Amino acid sequence: MNMQVRQAAKVSDVGPRSDLYVDTYLTDFSLSYRVAENDFIAPIAATEVSVRKESAIYRIFPRGYFWRDDVEVRPLGGRPVQVGYATDKGNYHAEEWAIETTIDDRERANADSDLTLDETGVALLEGKQMIRQDRIWAQEVWKAGVWGADYAGGVDFGLLDDAAVDPVAVFKTLIRRLKKASGFRANTMILGANVEDALSVSPSMIDRIKYTQRGVLDNELMAALFKVQNVMTAESIYNAANEGADDDFEYILDPNAVWIGYIEPQARLNAPTAIARFGWTGLIEGQTNKQGGVITRGRDGRAYTDWIHSRQAFDIKVVAPDLGIFLTGAVTGELDITP
Repeated sequence: MNMQVRQAAKVSDVGPRSDLYVDTYLTDFSLSYRVAENDFIAPIAATEVSVRKESAIYRIFPRGYFWRDDVEVRPLGGRPVQVGYATDKGNYHAEEWAIETTIDDRERANADSDLTLDETGVALLEGKQMIRQDRIWAQEVWKAGVWGADYAGGVDFGLLDDAAVDPVAVFKTLIRRLKKASGFRANTMILGANVEDALSVSPSMIDRIKYTQRGVLDNELMAALFKVQNVMTAESIYNAANEGADDDFEYILDPNAVWIGYIEPQARLNAPTAIARFGWTGLIEGQTNKQGGVITRGRDGRAYTDWIHSRQAFDIKVVAPDLGIFLTGAVTGELDITP
């Protein structure tokens, strides 16, 4: 980012400190920081839908109307057979999630750069916002009972960390079932952390790629083997302990699970998607970024302190359950490294 933009973000350059200042630079920094953190799933494993209102209704087109063969021969002097379709309704509600940090004047006096303190403050806030988003995504998406089909390891398919099981055969079968049930071929697979580890050392997987130039089984090669566009690993973590207690770092998403489905890369009319993230761009008119986020800051004169707020307004919805399937217990757990 050029020096002119960086300087424009300094507190000393914005004139008298007002009660509220929308900081475009820090908002952009926030967005870049959040998207770059690929451990987190919520910003990338959903179709991003920018919306102007806090809540609204969207139309759902049941696929049965569109996949039926109704075409008939037109009789002489007669009209073509008439067809139509009905629609259902869905709705979203973009909750606003906000968090604050402060910078005391003494901290600024001792800092080499005002901007460093501001960026560090935003990094702190946005890390927490990313955790919140992934936890909401997990609550809405990463579970059985909300998708077109659920499968259990050891019951519906062999465990993927069993050397006798061929994961490619398992996933190709499930992807084919999804295609038959929904009419859409899966373009996305999201692997729990333990699943990704198990696949990376699976004998049958390694055997398939041993003669490739790369020779290392990463997500890109797995995507090629499974014939999907994107393979992601869900490995975001958070500290589940309350402040003052011993740290308790846990995966946000079940590391033994897998999701397979279709996510439309870009929101557009009549383009179904399994998961949508509705980002409320109108939270602060003309200032909120495309994901519904904005950084505001201001001055608390009585405390000789500047404050920074991170505000995110969004809703994460399963909008087409038939476009996804969920696998629980795909592996037994972490890789066994005992001697």
